[in-house]
Amino acid sequence: MKIIKKIFYYINQKKDKYKKKLEIIKYIKHSKKFDKKWYLNTYPDAKESILPPYLHYYEIGWKKGYHPSVAFDYKQYFEHNPDIKESGLNPLFHYEKYGKKEGRRSFYIDPQEDGNYKEYKYIRFLKRKLAKIIYRNKIKKNKNVKILVYCHIFYKKSIIEIKEYLKNLESYQYDLIVTCTKGVFEEEIQSKIRLIKPDALFYTYDNKGFDIGPFIDTLSKIDLKKYDIVFKLQSKGTFHRTSYIYGQLFRNRDWFCYLYEGILGAFTVHKTIDLLYSKDNNIGIIAAKNLIIQDNKPKINFTIKKLNELNLKIRNDYQFVAGTCYAQRAFLLEDLKKLKLTINDFEISKHGYYSRAHALERYMTSYITDKNYILYGNNICKLKRLKWKRIEQKLHDISGIRLIYDNRFEITDDFYLRTAESSLITKYEICKIKLKNITRLDKGIYTSLKEWAPYKFFLGEEKEYKEYCLKYRKTDYMGLSDEEFEKYVKKNAIDDYKKLIKFLDQHPYDNKRLIIIDANNNCILDGLHRASYYLYKYGEDYEIKVLKITYWEKNNIQNINSLFTSIPKRDDK
Repeated sequence: MKIIKKIFYYINQKKDKYKKKLEIIKYIKHSKKFDKKWYLNTYPDAKESILPPYLHYYEIGWKKGYHPSVAFDYKQYFEHNPDIKESGLNPLFHYEKYGKKEGRRSFYIDPQEDGNYKEYKYIRFLKRKLAKIIYRNKIKKNKNVKILVYCHIFYKKSIIEIKEYLKNLESYQYDLIVTCTKGVFEEEIQSKIRLIKPDALFYTYDNKGFDIGPFIDTLSKIDLKKYDIVFKLQSKGTFHRTSYIYGQLFRNRDWFCYLYEGILGAFTVHKTIDLLYSKDNNIGIIAAKNLIIQDNKPKINFTIKKLNELNLKIRNDYQFVAGTCYAQRAFLLEDLKKLKLTINDFEISKHGYYSRAHALERYMTSYITDKNYILYGNNICKLKRLKWKRIEQKLHDISGIRLIYDNRFEITDDFYLRTAESSLITKYEICKIKLKNITRLDKGIYTSLKEWAPYKFFLGEEKEYKEYCLKYRKTDYMGLSDEEFEKYVKKNAIDDYKKLIKFLDQHPYDNKRLIIIDANNNCILDGLHRASYYLYKYGEDYEIKVLKITYWEKNNIQNINSLFTSIPKRDDK
């Protein structure tokens, strides 16, 4: 009997492993982040293999460090989620089954190499010629205008398209300053720019402050009195992706096109120069109309907080240019120059958190409107934007942004920026749940709150709590280097938690600030420390009010054609 039992046990083990393998392969095969053509073209051994590409990736590729597509960088996914790396799970499988629902980000690989930039040389040549005929009087009137073009280039492939837009300035005299990131194709970028403008000036910077840090630092090297107008440009990425932000749908190169057409398009550049060179109006800055944005409360709070660090003030109803490509009267930059900020005043450029550069992006336009100058928008790409209007209306209906407008509860600014802003939520409800039924995902396994360091802290395990902070909370302090973050944790982590405990003791239960859980397995998304406190103080059978969220399973909205029919209706309670 023992031998038979062992045989059956062995068979069942094999079955379970086989089922698990099939499940992983299924998730990989149907993942929008797995690009069969790209994978085969990038990795020669995959092309030569008799295995289908998705099976090659599962059996061989990911173990050799291969990426499934340009849209998923497993190295960055592991870096930002060390718990997954330790689990030994296939990163793409984890992202598809667990990560998306938990609000974890996927990352694009080699962004400097990637891009869908279009030259459209002959079409743009004809547009330029036609625009010169239409605007010949304006060109003649403004022939003496002095222009400075500043451009930060991070994506080297953008040069082929930026070159065509700069040709729209050929009727005028202009100087060109280009900044780029140290070690990121410096020589290649310079040689290509020299072919466009031999006398262009170059400056290289550490990868800090995105495009804002280099621009503000470079201002100290410019005599603004020599110029009437400054064009501020950057090489916005054109990844193969779809994003819904600011109530708008951006597909592939849309954002890049809007930024450049807004001020440097063949039919907008002459109008832009004419308006800014004229003394008959109060226009101070010009950009694409649809990229002139007003922030909501969480972003306003972060902006005010970051600007306070620099002793700068901003109004709550400020507007700014998303993407920071615009043209403005040169003398208005003097106030920005007086801040005397250098590249060292900015954090390392990392997507996914709100930095000083993001706050100054808002300030750079708001201080101009505070001087009673107008932020003017050119209405461009009307047909392109009209095409997405119906989808935008449907996406707006299930956007996670609506969480901040529900007066029954409050979500933290951090949770909004980290998860809600970029999420599509079909349903959310306020309900009661026992603490013992709330889970937390660890290494692909859902575990109880008692297994986590914030709860064990109450059992005297302070050392384990510090290790937890070093391991899981780096994303909360992304402005710090690894060394600075480690020092901060050792010095402040325990005191910060004790302050929260003291606050919760004084305010036994905050009916507005709810703990947030995913409807899938009741996995906690926000409020682990608060939940741990309630668990220790009241026990696992204690019921608390939570905000339960159901994410739309097609949250990545990559298949644009399916959006017309597949977007569900929301079902809030």
